[in-house]
Amino acid sequence: MLISGYENEELVKQSNDVLSCDPAINDEILPQGNLVAVGKPDPQSLDYVVRTGLAGGLAGCTAKTLIAPLDRIKILFQTSNPHFAKYAGSWAGAIYATKAIYRQDGVWGLYQGHSATLLRIFPYAAIKFIAYEQYRHLLIPNKRLDQGWRRFMAGSLAGRFSPLVQDAR
Repeated sequence: MLISGYENEELVKQSNDVLSCDPAINDEILPQGNLVAVGKPDPQSLDYVVRTGLAGGLAGCTAKTLIAPLDRIKILFQTSNPHFAKYAGSWAGAIYATKAIYRQDGVWGLYQGHSATLLRIFPYAAIKFIAYEQYRHLLIPNKRLDQGWRRFMAGSLAGRFSPLVQDAR
């Protein structure tokens, strides 16, 4: 069996109980008698890009879901909603507003409009994370070049790239 999607594919034959490769390498080990690909995944493979996109999109949705109640309160204050004007202007007001929404609409009241936000965030976060991984691969082709400023540059470029793609639609 051949595993595709690996950079610098190197195949190793597995014999009986012994795998003929360095055990320090993080390999995908298959059942006895099969071939194993050794090395790191190829960032340009479709499988890698899809998995990266899903991971980025889900991470973005998770983060947005965690802060959704705070976002809802912020929007109510910013729009000068007359029901919440009395709470504006203090941290205690934000807590009172949260309690008022919870009493009136329950937990779901704090997440009102959140599904539309998730539909916007998923592709944005997915594109941003894919771009980060691709830029990181270009700027850091090996562990020797893994430096903080290179990761910072990859993140900066990805942060600039994803809004361009989103706005192009």
